[in-house]
Amino acid sequence: MLWAEAHCSVDDSLLYIRRSQAEWILRGRLPVGIFETATDTFVGGSGLERIDWRVRRFEIGYWLRASAQGRGYVHEAVQLLTTLAFRELAANRVQIRIDPRNGRSERVAQRLGFV
Repeated sequence: MLWAEAHCSVDDSLLYIRRSQAEWILRGRLPVGIFETATDTFVGGSGLERIDWRVRRFEIGYWLRASAQGRGYVHEAVQLLTTLAFRELAANRVQIRIDPRNGRSERVAQRLGFV
């Protein structure tokens, strides 16, 4: 994902954050950033997507810079979002859609009991 490697201005980042907060307040999606804790570097994103509040169904999506893969960041993010969905948002269903060609993504889901 070349767009994920692009650098944004501070103003662009603040605008994105404000829009994301507004989406969540309006019961839309909940995007979250993934950061390397040692350096506070932004390395990817995850979130609750395609939410159906009537049946309390949530989908978790994620992406990660290639340079940060294999370090457990996505595993931790998905685990935290799953806990949030079930414990705080009373989810009946949490799911992950996976491209079958993406073995790493599939392994994350398997390790967390999604498949």
